[in-house]
Amino acid sequence: MKNTLQSLYAAISAENKLLLQAYEAEYNHLTKIDNHYKVFVSLGDDSSKAYVVFGEGYHFTDALADIVDTYIKNKPQSFKAKYLKLDIVTEFEQVNNFSIDSKIKSYTQGFDGLSFDTKLNLAFLPEEIKFNNLVTGRKISIKNINNVLKYKLSLKTSNVDADDLENLYTFQTKSYYIDKGNSYELYRGHRLFNELSKEDVLHAINLAKDNYFKNVINKKGKFIYSFLPAENTIEKRYNILRHAGTAYSMLETYELTGDQMMLTYAENAINFLLERIYPMSMNDKETKVVVERDVNKLGGNALAIVFLAKYTELTGDRTHVSLIQGLAAWIKEVQENDGSFGIHKQIYSTKEVTDFKSNFYTGQSILALVRLFELDRDESWLTVATKAADYLVNSQKNATLDSVHQDHWLMYGLNALYRYNPSDHYLEHARLMAKSVIQEQFTEENAKTPEYIGGYPPQSGVMPKSVPTACRSEGLSNVYHLLNDFGYTDEAKEIKKAIHQGIKFQLQMQLRHDTVMYLENKNICLGSFYNQFPKLELRNDFTQHNISSLIAYYKIATS
Repeated sequence: MKNTLQSLYAAISAENKLLLQAYEAEYNHLTKIDNHYKVFVSLGDDSSKAYVVFGEGYHFTDALADIVDTYIKNKPQSFKAKYLKLDIVTEFEQVNNFSIDSKIKSYTQGFDGLSFDTKLNLAFLPEEIKFNNLVTGRKISIKNINNVLKYKLSLKTSNVDADDLENLYTFQTKSYYIDKGNSYELYRGHRLFNELSKEDVLHAINLAKDNYFKNVINKKGKFIYSFLPAENTIEKRYNILRHAGTAYSMLETYELTGDQMMLTYAENAINFLLERIYPMSMNDKETKVVVERDVNKLGGNALAIVFLAKYTELTGDRTHVSLIQGLAAWIKEVQENDGSFGIHKQIYSTKEVTDFKSNFYTGQSILALVRLFELDRDESWLTVATKAADYLVNSQKNATLDSVHQDHWLMYGLNALYRYNPSDHYLEHARLMAKSVIQEQFTEENAKTPEYIGGYPPQSGVMPKSVPTACRSEGLSNVYHLLNDFGYTDEAKEIKKAIHQGIKFQLQMQLRHDTVMYLENKNICLGSFYNQFPKLELRNDFTQHNISSLIAYYKIATS
């Protein structure tokens, strides 16, 4: 199909008649519907939503030529196509007992296209449906359909009503993407990474760096926490822990690429964070806490330390060291005799301690305290980290591969702590967690579909998700270094393979030009990661964890 795509792309780009040579071998196996090839081409640029053109013909070349002619005649004058997606209809079936007021039963979001007539004149690709909310709660939205019709260059109508939508048909397509430098087949609208190179990983990091990261933060250092592309809506909620985590991943990106804008954005994020750090007296000691909506959390202090310590390490600017020590002092003061932390969440104004406990805050705190020790060499921080690590590890001394808590932050923490306190039970617990993760990973042998390979069984639902996979990839990367550096090289190689597979899975859910062409606000979407098929929400921590894991793997692959 590569030659066909290149000829089609050349014709569209030059806005000339299609000069398609005899590449029958590339398409003679394709399915005809009613003895005709039925084809859609989506055409995108860097600013507009994609324009979609339908064509058909007894010969495949006739269908493509029909599309090129329609595009040239009807395209907006200022529009210049840069990205092209080809969809060839392979299956077509009527939906029984359809009513515009009822829910669609036989329809799979992200997989099925929908047509309201047999000739596919009024038809919508799965991506058009998904990224424009044409179906919400399994019901058709006529309003949203009418909003999309202006992007259907082969349609004569610009408005429909309920009376026009009497019948419904589902269809499936075989899809391909091409731009100036790339072409590949798509699976359910996205690229499958059957192979993975170091260049693929670096490209994905740079795609986020040059687009999402540069549009998700404002001049005051505040991130867009959650963006819903289909609605083009920024949600009002915020999370200061994820603020620190996202800024940390920006610093990692700066460290890898040298892009000064990443450092500038991280410095703006520091300014935003500093305004939310307040004094608190604990056990007659003056400490500092990160406060958001009158709440301070153990994880908030820990991730703020990790972020600020990374900034200090990379820049040599020690302005914030005393502040980091104040944040760590609070962590130290809330530690119990057994090594656990008595406060995970507290009301700042009243000092009331809630019952909330996080499975990950302790691991974050261990990492934070080691990172501070590396800055000021105060061994009291290692003492607190050691007691916390002993508490977590000893509380799971009877854990098995099936029961051990897969704590990616503890994997970070144990890798860091072991360098200064090489206790065997830390290394053994890290090995146990890594083996537990690897045994659960979907492989070619047990994955339900190709897009599941490299992911992990979700806590709810059936589809694996990018963020839990990314967190595991981060954790495994830390255990890889721990084992590789201390003589367990064979196990480290097995861990590397699992990370490799996880990264391939994660990259499916990075938004690229083949996907964002259907969206209105492309800049904030391009390079970002969503969490699960087929839901499209872009939260800053989704991209944070995916980018951090990509960087971790890239360093392993290039070492």
